[in-house]
Amino acid sequence: MPPNLLPIVVTSIRTRIEEGFWMKSDRSSLLQAAAIGCLTLALSTSPSSAQIRKMLYDEVSSGYIVTEKKSGVLSTLFEYSMQWSCPTICLEALQALKAVSHNYPNIVSACWEKVSAIVHGFLSTVCLEAPSRQSSDHVGSPSSFNNEKVLITAIKVLDEGLRAVSGFQGTEDLSDDKLMDIPFASDCIRMKKVSSAPSYELECKDDVIVNFESCGSGSQQWCEAIEKHMPLILCHSSAMVRAASVTCFAGMTSSVFICFSKEKQDFILSSLVHAAVHDNVPSVRSAACRAIGIISCFPQVCQSAEVLDKFIHAVEINTRDALISVRITASWALANICDAICHSDRILPYGQMGSNSNTQVIVSLSECALHLTKDGDKDQGTGKIRLAREENGPTFLRKLVGHVALKVNFHCLCCQSRFLPTIKTSGCVTIV
Repeated sequence: MPPNLLPIVVTSIRTRIEEGFWMKSDRSSLLQAAAIGCLTLALSTSPSSAQIRKMLYDEVSSGYIVTEKKSGVLSTLFEYSMQWSCPTICLEALQALKAVSHNYPNIVSACWEKVSAIVHGFLSTVCLEAPSRQSSDHVGSPSSFNNEKVLITAIKVLDEGLRAVSGFQGTEDLSDDKLMDIPFASDCIRMKKVSSAPSYELECKDDVIVNFESCGSGSQQWCEAIEKHMPLILCHSSAMVRAASVTCFAGMTSSVFICFSKEKQDFILSSLVHAAVHDNVPSVRSAACRAIGIISCFPQVCQSAEVLDKFIHAVEINTRDALISVRITASWALANICDAICHSDRILPYGQMGSNSNTQVIVSLSECALHLTKDGDKDQGTGKIRLAREENGPTFLRKLVGHVALKVNFHCLCCQSRFLPTIKTSGCVTIV
């Protein structure tokens, strides 16, 4: 589609939505939902449109948040996302807001208050009704199913908005300086595109720069989400809602985490460990492991032996799960923990974690990695790669050699006949 045509399409669809359709009310609602769906597709177009971006910037700059005037696309989406009596329209409007947050993240901080209020309003309404929906009269009913779908979409809007305001760009475990330490990797470093990260690249290249006073690291918005939104959804009766809420933590950045009080940091860490260990639903445990894999890369987290021990324990349990999807996510989290320890060892004195705790953490990692080498192809490959990564980190290797108890433990593991010969060799090289 020609660049100049997309804004015309968006404007035309919005006008039609506002003017309505000259049909019966039930069909009109369906047509409105379909029109908003078309608007979602237009806003999801990749790469993002500079013309659409300017249109959104102009709308935000006009002060529609204060005046609540129907001045553009955002005001239309906000209006229809609050039509909770019509789940179909509400769902489509929320999906469109999610597309805006993903493709045009720089405008989210300017309208965060509106996004947060809409999501919180829906969460409060639906979550308060949750106990009544547990009765046999409501279980499996269409209204219950629709409310759950809209609730999950609202959480995804919150998730995407938090990623946008905090500058999330993916895991923090593959920075250039770390890749340079890996043999043969320095010759094949390439840019990594993370689909779950908002599209910042084109926004930074745009000539039109709009500065909003509310822009920042996202810590304020995250604090609001932890205080207002998370308590309503982390322990929800629906597993899909719990999984979506835990997934929000996978979009956090270290610059946001470090701004939290110790109480909020402990809340995040304990919530993830509890979900990974105690939740009965695999999808929730998998989501918790993914978030653990993200947060374990934060410097202030990987320097704490106590936190790492809890993370490793939670991940290790899920590496033995019956579902391969859970084991793969758990092994990925383990891989990030190994990388984080290797990297932090080069930045800060390892002794800050305490020598005894260091030994136990490394033993736990080694045992878990060796266990993964006996699993399926993908998990087995991850286990081998991480063992090799540990060997190739000179400082990490010296710490392994420095602990006699670890050498004995590791040697016993490697000499057992049930491990693959290549893993035996890796283990023997590590303790030399």
